[in-house]
Amino acid sequence: FLERTVGDRLRTHVLSATRGIVVLSQEGKVRWSQGGPGRKIPVSVIPQISPWPLADLPATLAVASDRPAFLFLGNLSPEKGLDTLLEAFARVLRTREDARLDLAGNPALLCEESRQWWASFRRTLETPPWQGRVRLAGYLPDGEIPAYAAREALPLFVFPMLQDRTASVSSPLLTAMYWGQAIITTPVRGHGEDIVHAQTGWLVPPRDPAALAEAMETLLRDPDLRQRLAAAARAHFLDHHTPEQVAGRMAAVYREMR
Repeated sequence: FLERTVGDRLRTHVLSATRGIVVLSQEGKVRWSQGGPGRKIPVSVIPQISPWPLADLPATLAVASDRPAFLFLGNLSPEKGLDTLLEAFARVLRTREDARLDLAGNPALLCEESRQWWASFRRTLETPPWQGRVRLAGYLPDGEIPAYAAREALPLFVFPMLQDRTASVSSPLLTAMYWGQAIITTPVRGHGEDIVHAQTGWLVPPRDPAALAEAMETLLRDPDLRQRLAAAARAHFLDHHTPEQVAGRMAAVYREMR
């Protein structure tokens, strides 16, 4: 937060009275260790907490389907890797003409450049091979996502985000981990710390549509692998991202600073 919102002088002033720094990932800890304040300040890693009340979501894995269908969840913007996703999905459609991709979220129309990108993206969806195979689902509140994915039979979550400055796990990724989709994502923003390749999900390089398409096809062909990845991701979530887990780690940090 300090890196993005305050100048160097104010940042230095704030850190002069700081006894400890909490970051959301090991990647964040490395950044502070390399470019942090002159004096040594303890840096603790506490994983990101669930962004919604767990009681509002189902307590069992939501999606058990062999349907060749994928869900993307998040702001619809180029930094989320949507251009890469469309190119990868076009490759999947060459062998799986019945495949489907749902894009859930609102476009991030923050500037003229983003508005132009969105208009071009919408036009692309209306052309072959994407026409009729990609659905814009609109914004889905967190509590409605599991029911939507189960109702629409969307067993795979794909989130090919590009690199950015935030060293935290994206909330949509935590959503998919909790309620049981097999996950395909990129090792950016600390994603690689929660999604271990072939254990809790499937990792692909950013901006690599061929690798993304191969991952999508691999998980489509192997339902046992999908179920294993989904179950492992949920177990990892419950071990690291629940309010109880995060509160306990935060309390330990405060005790160490007494």
